[in-house]
Amino acid sequence: VKIVNVTESSKVVAVDIANANVKSSATVNQVAGDSFTNDNILGAKEDCIMEEFTVDGVSEKFNYTVPQYSVTVIRVHK
Repeated sequence: VKIVNVTESSKVVAVDIANANVKSSATVNQVAGDSFTNDNILGAKEDCIMEEFTVDGVSEKFNYTVPQYSVTVIRVHK
């Protein structure tokens, strides 16, 4: 599941994966910043950092809060 949030506030997103028979945990890859102008430039301090973590409470229907200015990939497992 790919989610992009280009707003200045976090958003709760309803995810509905009908008939998916998924496990209760998922792997999340996420890049987030604190401004729409954040940029990673070679040789400069990185504004946006890639994170990978696991979330629990995943099912065929669940809510997920995405941070401001972020790109999130939720890898659900069968």
